[in-house]
Amino acid sequence: MGVDIEVVVRGDLGGTLPSVRETFYQTIIDWDYYEFFVTYMSTGVVFAVVAFTVSAVSAPMIFDRAADTSSAIQTSIKAVCVNPWAMLVWAALIAGLTAIGFVTLLFGLVIVLPVLGHATWHAYRDLIR
Repeated sequence: MGVDIEVVVRGDLGGTLPSVRETFYQTIIDWDYYEFFVTYMSTGVVFAVVAFTVSAVSAPMIFDRAADTSSAIQTSIKAVCVNPWAMLVWAALIAGLTAIGFVTLLFGLVIVLPVLGHATWHAYRDLIR
């Protein structure tokens, strides 16, 4: 049994849902709700930084050394803190290549994801071993 979100919005909140086009226009083009956009993007950046810092080398370490999650995460955090500029470039490459994969209607991810996985393995080996 699902909840009809439009009924909830109309009945409980006294309005209707805006369309995607209207939301995009008001948030990005017209800047009526720039505070929302800045907060939304800032929150996304914080989550992305935390996710990258925690997982930069932890997954390869877990597979390679059968390490526990806690020590793998601590090692990943240390690796990012010791090499901030290299990790910033690496994070930008991951984001950029993933964006290219999405722009190509996900067909590019067939090439991008294995390349990123292989490069992550070599980054782990160079940083940790």
